[in-house]
Amino acid sequence: SKNLKAKSFSIPDKSCLVETKKDQVAEGELLAVRMTAGQEDDRPNRRLTDFILHDENGVAQALEMLEIKDLFITGLILPLKGNADKKKEQGVRCHGFGRIESWDISGYEDGSPVIWISTEIADYDCQKPAGTYKKYYDLFFEKARACLEVYKKLAKSSGGDPDISLDELLAGMARSMSGSKYFSGTASLKEFIISQGDFIYKQLIGLDTMLKANDKGFEDIPALIALRDESKKQAHFANTQV
Repeated sequence: SKNLKAKSFSIPDKSCLVETKKDQVAEGELLAVRMTAGQEDDRPNRRLTDFILHDENGVAQALEMLEIKDLFITGLILPLKGNADKKKEQGVRCHGFGRIESWDISGYEDGSPVIWISTEIADYDCQKPAGTYKKYYDLFFEKARACLEVYKKLAKSSGGDPDISLDELLAGMARSMSGSKYFSGTASLKEFIISQGDFIYKQLIGLDTMLKANDKGFEDIPALIALRDESKKQAHFANTQV
């Protein structure tokens, strides 16, 4: 196990976290997970809200930065099953815990993205980020949503068509994601989807175990391959312009 006791964390400015009277504070993640236990036999699953993901200096970081540096979590841990009476929900606040070992996107079957982050101790269903972390998290959430939308457009079992062209895929995506406040219009939405093509491709080819009998494997779908290639081409072009 990783000895994180030796690290001295600089915690994100506490004024940016919503402290409420009912929140208990736990010194460590293990204690916080125990304090929020429900009926569980396996690995603990919890909800995480009012959170910031940050490096060991307390500086907020995008989740994708996990590939190049250690990231930690500061936030409010809640039991996975919510209380119908929100006022009775007991959360436990924990500072600088982790590190984060991995992340995952689920919700493909339901059509609504759920982002999970995992530490050595537990898996966390990310709910609402802290206000100051919103800009980082919203971007990642849109990337996750794009993965789900591409899945719906291409998987037969979700009513999709694996034989559509890249242009048809982009046009369909622009329609289905048009409600997002994140994009100014169709052009910026299409640009975003192309820029994330490699990310989307990698997420979807990892889903082949979920496919139904009549579904085509994602790595064999022409529109998805074209999206990945277009994404790489644009990234290469951008690099040559610097």
